[in-house]
Order: sequence, then C-alpha cells, then structure tokens
Amino acid sequence: MILSVVTRAQQALKHGALAVSVAGFATSGVHAAVVISVDPTTNMSCSNGVCKPTAATANLNVTDLANLLASGNVKVVSDSAAEDIRLAAPLSWTSASRLTLDSHRSIAIKQPLSVTGTGALTLRTNDGGSGGDLFFEGKAQIEFWDLTSGLVIDGNTYTLVRSIRQLADAVKADPAGSYALAKQYDAGKHGAYAQSPISTTFYGRFEGLGNAISGFSMDITRGTDSATNFEGLFAQSAGAIENLEMQNVNVTAAHSPYPETIGALVGRNIGSIRRVSITGVVTGRANDTYDDVVGGMTGLTSGTIANCRSTASVTAILWAGGLVGQQFFASSSISDSYATGPVSGGGNSGGLAAYSEGSIISSFATGAVDNSKVTPYTTGEVGGLVGENHGAISNSYARGSATGFNDSSAGGLVGYNDGQITTSYSIGVVGSPPCTCGGLIGDDEAQSGSLASTYWDLDTSGITDPARGAGNVSGDPGITGLSDGQIRSGLPSGFDPTLWAEKKRTNGGYPYLRANPPPQ
Repeated sequence: MILSVVTRAQQALKHGALAVSVAGFATSGVHAAVVISVDPTTNMSCSNGVCKPTAATANLNVTDLANLLASGNVKVVSDSAAEDIRLAAPLSWTSASRLTLDSHRSIAIKQPLSVTGTGALTLRTNDGGSGGDLFFEGKAQIEFWDLTSGLVIDGNTYTLVRSIRQLADAVKADPAGSYALAKQYDAGKHGAYAQSPISTTFYGRFEGLGNAISGFSMDITRGTDSATNFEGLFAQSAGAIENLEMQNVNVTAAHSPYPETIGALVGRNIGSIRRVSITGVVTGRANDTYDDVVGGMTGLTSGTIANCRSTASVTAILWAGGLVGQQFFASSSISDSYATGPVSGGGNSGGLAAYSEGSIISSFATGAVDNSKVTPYTTGEVGGLVGENHGAISNSYARGSATGFNDSSAGGLVGYNDGQITTSYSIGVVGSPPCTCGGLIGDDEAQSGSLASTYWDLDTSGITDPARGAGNVSGDPGITGLSDGQIRSGLPSGFDPTLWAEKKRTNGGYPYLRANPPPQ
C-alpha cells in the first residue's frame, strides 16, 4: 500500500509494503563545570548580578544563589575552562527575578529547579562552545507555578502550559509556536480520548522540561476511511519534542473501524524527538478489517529520534515495534535509544522497530518479540531488534527472543534484511519452526559485503549450527556464531572499546554501549 500525504515539511510519505526521559539518559560526558550545589562557594566571582568561574572547577552554593535571586536578576556563566553548568542541588525562588544560566557548552539539571513566584528563567547552551545541550538527569525537572512566568531557551521564548487541553488549544492557534510543560501533569483524571487531543500538525517546539505526563489514555473509536489515521498525544509532528516522560499510558485502537498508525507520543513523526520515555501499553486493532502500524512511542517516523526509550507493551494486527512501528527514508535515524517491552504483531514485528529504511545507531531492544499470538496473519518478519531492515544498523544489539510462525522469517537481530548491519549482535532464542530462522537474521537478501562484525550466541539462541547465522544462507559471510562464554569474555572482534564495554554485573555480562547503557 502507498499513501501520499502532503504537508509543509514533506510532500510524500510511503506507508507499508504488504497487501493488507529526561530521566536516565546519558549526557555528553564529563567536563569541567560550574556546579551549583550545597557545598561552599569556591572559585566563583559574583558582582552586579553576574557570577563567573575563576578556575576550571568552580562551585556556587545554592543558598548563596537563592539569596542573590531574592534581591534581583542573576546570571551564572561558564567559560572555556569550566565548560558546563550543573545544577546539583534543589533550587527555588519566590521573587520576580530572572535566573540566567549561560553555558559555554551544556546545562545539566540534576536536581529540581522551581520558579515558585512570578520569576523567569533563561537557559543558553553552546555560548562559545559546541556539542552541548540541555539535559535532565534522574528525577530532575524544571517547574513553574505561574504560567505568566518567562522562559527562554537558546533564544526561543516559550509559552508555558499546564495541561494537554492548554497545549492542544495553543498548537491549534499557532502550530509553529514554542511550548513548555510547566509541571508534572496527571492526564488520567480526564478519562480516555477518542482520538488525538493535539490533532493539528505540529511544527514548533515542545519542551517537557523533564516533567511527566502520567495516565494518558486513548480508546480510538473515530476516524475516516479516506486515509490512514495518525493517533497519539500528537497526531503528526514536524517539529521538535524533547525532555518529556509519558508514564503509564494506555492507548488502544481495538474498536476503531479504520486503519490506524499509532504511537503513545506521536502517530507520525517527520521532525525530531529527543530524550522522551514511554511506559504503559499501546495496542492496535482487534481485527483485520484494516491494517495497523503501532509503535511504543511513534507509529511512523521519517525524522530523527535520539536518546529515547520505551518500556511499553506493544500489540498490533500487522506492524508492531517496541519504539517505532515503521521508519521510512534513508535520511531518517534512530540513535542511542532502546525498547524493553514485549512486542506482539500478526505481521512484521521488531523489538525496536517493525520496519526500517533509515539508520539505527547505538540502540538496543530486550523485549520478547512474537508474531504467533496475534491472528489472523501470523506470518511476516520477526526480529529481536528490527522485523524488516532495508537501512543501516550499526553498534546495536538485541537480547529478546524472536518467535516466528508459519511462513515467518525470524532472526535474533533482524527478521528480513537487504540493508547493512555492522558491529552488532543478538543472544535471544529464535524459533519456532516452521519458519526461516537464523541466529542473527531470518532471511538475508543483502548484497555480499553488507554484513561485518556481526554475531549471535550459539548457546542462548537455540541456533547451534555455526552455519545458520542467516536462515536462508548457509555460512553467510560477515556473521559469526560465538559460544555464550566467548561473547561474555571480551568484546567481539571489530567492536570499538571506546563505544562498547563489558562488565559482569552490567547487561548480564554481555557487551553494552557506553553512551547508551542498559537500565539497572
């Protein structure tokens, strides 16, 4: 099936080929910094409302900073020696003063920052440096008690919102605006939505500020039969969404009489999503009247996704992916992301993505993937990481099982492949016959030379024949079977130790990504 949808961001998007937070994210490394903490102020010079470091390692006492804000605006600056600014102690103030954090590189919010009065906040990254960003660590977040407070991030002025309804109204009035979630928000008290609450295509910026939307629920019952319906908190986004948690979502299209493309956050993403986490349940259609595409975070993407995660359980009649249902176009990417929830699809199913044409970099999946439990199709491509791959996968792995059925192709990493796969591995159980089953790849149709430094676990996978790295090609070059002891006794050949590490108490002793470690 091919669907064409015209938007301002792109003019056509393929759909299908069958007939039918935030917390826990890795930051940018350790650099000398201006730290705001409970420790005494050292190596800082504060005068006329400006605090600057006098050495590469400097500390500003949080109480000293709060006292300065009580009497006026304060600007905290980092420089080329002390590159970053880190908030390592809770900070709040009730005055109308503005706090500016002006960083040479990154700003890391490691503890809550609360603007409890009518004050304002300005955050600036990469002021003289490069490669920096705004990060939230652990349970840290920024909250505003007054929606009239000012917020400026990297030159963009944000409108504060406190609810989904406020955000939807704001986006409808100005789809290209910049918005920020002022506080944690409990969406459960408003009941289940019958369709995407933010139905206007979004072109602006939405900043979660490390806050969570909890209890978001959709029971999709409406739509049109003229084209696929995009359903999620946002129906479609061509903008930027970042630093948001969605906790305990419950999204289902079981009663929808129309085709659906579903994700808890976005139905279709053609923009960027960064540092977003999803927990809960995302479920597609209950019958085969129309097809469905379901992802834990987004149903369909042709944009960029980075540093995102989903623990959601995902089920679909046709396309099911732990993080993404379908990824289109070679220019799209998923990087430094992971999914850990179980995935069940009647067609193509993948622990991270059901289908991919783009790049998947430094990412992993650990959930069990099974297309034998959903009727009526029970055939397709099943992979621990990706169901059907036409793109490039590098420095990635899968730990979950991949269970195919009937005429399915099942692989520990990829079910069907005609793309490139490098420096990646899988350890999950692969089965069950009758299927085209391989330790790493079920059905490999890629050109010679498309695989390099790829491995599967001969012991844990149940595929013990060293020639069955791919189910359809005996001795497929570029794939190597290793015993469980071998794969846990040192990084496999070709794995870059600056990107990969191995420790007995991390990731079960299997290789893991330094910049994207598994949840503990």
